[in-house]
Amino acid sequence: MNKFIRLIFLLLIFTSCKDNLISDFDIAKAVEFNNQAVEFLMNGEREKAKESYRHAIEMDKNNVNYHYALIGLYNQEKNYKRSFELLDKMPIELRKTAFYFSTKGQVFELQNKIDIAIENYKKAYQLTKEVKLNGEEDVLNLPNFAMLETVSGNKTKALKRMNSAIDLKWISQSTIKKLEIFRNEIEFYQGNGYKDLTDFSKEIKICTNNPDSLIALLTLNHINFSGGRNRTDKANQQVYVTVGEKYRSGIEKLEIYTCK
Repeated sequence: MNKFIRLIFLLLIFTSCKDNLISDFDIAKAVEFNNQAVEFLMNGEREKAKESYRHAIEMDKNNVNYHYALIGLYNQEKNYKRSFELLDKMPIELRKTAFYFSTKGQVFELQNKIDIAIENYKKAYQLTKEVKLNGEEDVLNLPNFAMLETVSGNKTKALKRMNSAIDLKWISQSTIKKLEIFRNEIEFYQGNGYKDLTDFSKEIKICTNNPDSLIALLTLNHINFSGGRNRTDKANQQVYVTVGEKYRSGIEKLEIYTCK
């Protein structure tokens, strides 16, 4: 489930800006460079990947995906100075967008400068159009907007928005389940930026002899989990599930205890 949230977050985070003056040839070359970068990364050749992303940006400078990928590589290296330099070199059109402020906020967040990060998220939120739910596709795009709404200081509005979508009669059960995962993350949000919504490095292990009952209880109380039924804790000879540290208050309220 954690991998699912990470994946959807990355897929939903931004939509590319289009430059009407760019040629089909340049677009195709940019895609080619992007594909090269991905291949280099798969082979562990990070510097070559960076160079390919730079070429992709040269060919299609307003495609935010290429900017985001290159900045992401520098973020992974904790070279935040370079990340900010790349942000400042973006075309002026991009530096007026929600993408710019949200990405800048994430770099500040990685430096644990949460207050400055949230100020940038607020600017991004102000520049983002509210999602209107006219069809299933709109509903699937809702988590991205709701997460931005949450990190910009509007958790209550975001939570109400997600619950209203979940209550819609015309959406599929599979979509409802996806929305519930994000709703739970937002409900237990603790004010630390996107880290609260996408970071699952700190987890709590819960052992049980009755995984079906435990899973049903967690689901009922809006607590996201992973594992269960097929994970066994050797020390306790019990099946276990894991939940994020952010859900500790929820499991304590239910008087659920972690593995000994």
